[in-house]
Amino acid sequence: MVCEKCFLEINDNTVPCPRCGYVDSGGQQSQNYAMSQQKKKISTAIKVLIITGCAFVALFILGTIIGLISAASAEPPYVQDMSVEKQEVSFGDIQYLFVTFANDSSRSTDATFDIIMDGKVMSVENCEFDENEQQLAEYSAEGLEVGSHYFQIGEQRIDFEVIPYNDFEIGIMENQDILITGAQAVTAFYVENVGPLMSLIDVQVKFNDETVLQDTLELASKQRIENTVDYTVGNEESITISVNDEQVTIPIYQSTTIKHGTKLMENTVKGYGYIMIDNKTDRDTVVYLAKNSDPNQAVAARYVTSGKEHKLNSIVHGEYILVLQTGSQWVADLNRFAYNNERFAVNGVLEIDNNVSKSSGGVYTYYEIDIDTAFINDYCTPVDSSPSLD
Repeated sequence: MVCEKCFLEINDNTVPCPRCGYVDSGGQQSQNYAMSQQKKKISTAIKVLIITGCAFVALFILGTIIGLISAASAEPPYVQDMSVEKQEVSFGDIQYLFVTFANDSSRSTDATFDIIMDGKVMSVENCEFDENEQQLAEYSAEGLEVGSHYFQIGEQRIDFEVIPYNDFEIGIMENQDILITGAQAVTAFYVENVGPLMSLIDVQVKFNDETVLQDTLELASKQRIENTVDYTVGNEESITISVNDEQVTIPIYQSTTIKHGTKLMENTVKGYGYIMIDNKTDRDTVVYLAKNSDPNQAVAARYVTSGKEHKLNSIVHGEYILVLQTGSQWVADLNRFAYNNERFAVNGVLEIDNNVSKSSGGVYTYYEIDIDTAFINDYCTPVDSSPSLD
């Protein structure tokens, strides 16, 4: 047992305590001791409950604080990826934008994104995210002008180009097949939009390596335009005319000054027949005479200037054909005219009968031919070549 007052262990509580001198009266000390022990146990239990409760409260508060700190520090929803369907879009086509929005936090949240094109808001996206969720979105833009454009969401931006619709046909036409040094010439060309939409095309015309015309044309579907470029022919051997990827090379020659009545080929066998030529056209004419049996080889040829007459004489007995070559700017190297070079065969066979000599008073054959538009249209047939002068 122990002393009720100082709790010293003693053998007999009826004698004074050796430490404090306390004497239990009738066992009261033992009863009081038992009660004090009970109080101590209750007090200890209460303290444990209080400490445990405080610990739970502290843990709850700590968890709440950690949650708030975590929520505050988590990255808000953002644009994870964005791309366009094509980096180059043809004029008139639709451009598509693909966007991935992401929420990496562990809680649900909302976010609003402005989808901007060329500095203007084209759409506003209101997203409701679950925790750790991704959302895909698609946007489109049409009616875009040719040039540079961009989409932007927040700090992310993607650029793209709208290019002209390249469904065009280009051709070079009405050009001389040869050119004369120092002459004025004209190149004609056409551009046609054969596509289904209005579109733009850049046109560049070059003479050799020199750009003489550069323009941007806007053409409606199926629209065709024609244009010409004037130029002075230089001293080059040839000129290459380019319209974008189309080109043609034209040789350059020196023109020959030739007198009226010049004999380009003299008939070697003499006779008494003749042909009187009256050139009433506005072009010079070379008259070829060939035997009907050998129409590709000339036996005589004369140069007849526009507005003048010439007598092709000393034609021997036989059957002949007559070929007329008309144009301007005679090129001796080619035996042809540089410009408006056309050939016509006079219909039918010319029969020359002069077996009776002129000196004996006999009759001989001659023809008179007035060359004009009506004669060419009514009595001539276009041909591709003239009888050879070789």
